[in-house]
Amino acid sequence: MVTKPVVNGSAGTWGSILNTALDDLQTQVDAAIRHPIYTAAGKPSPVAGAHILESDTGYEQVAKTVGGNATWTPEVGSPVLRLVQTTSQNIPDTTPTAITWSSATLDRLGGGSSGTANRYTCQLAGIYDWSGTITFNTGATGVRSVAIYVGGSAIVAGTIQSAAQPSNSFTLVVRPTWITMAAGEYLQIFVTQTNGGQLGTGTGSLASHLQARYLGPA
Repeated sequence: MVTKPVVNGSAGTWGSILNTALDDLQTQVDAAIRHPIYTAAGKPSPVAGAHILESDTGYEQVAKTVGGNATWTPEVGSPVLRLVQTTSQNIPDTTPTAITWSSATLDRLGGGSSGTANRYTCQLAGIYDWSGTITFNTGATGVRSVAIYVGGSAIVAGTIQSAAQPSNSFTLVVRPTWITMAAGEYLQIFVTQTNGGQLGTGTGSLASHLQARYLGPA
């Protein structure tokens, strides 16, 4: 910690104002010492245990040993993923169907752009906090359900079912769930509807999304 000089002065005087400015400067210097600042593209090679702050993204990173090599990883609690569906997807009647995501507005670890649009492939083993919403267009009958799948199997804690909404589009919440994942495991969102025919998912302000935070190693 850097020790700042103290300027004598009562409240409201130039001395007091200067002390306040020095306090702010000390806070910034201390933060820079704890987390040296780099751009995302210009950060140095990782050394296990090092911390940095990306000036252009605002993300804190910590270097950890993964697979025998040091790599930059998100700080615990950091958002790492947000997938969105901007094109309506027709869901067949009574058939569990994986949601196909249109794009990733945030993908810090690269698992959402791993080549398959209906899944997220874990790149960094650990615990993740998942949440999101799935919106169906108006349908008068049946039920709608959403479930989280990992490695092709449903996670029971993540399953939600609700009755149809006859006059409005209907949004299901992907129940916030902590899931421990190994590198290479993949996660999908499956939906089912029983409207009697195919039913589309919402777009625009009603677009479905999925997001995750990294909570740290298991």
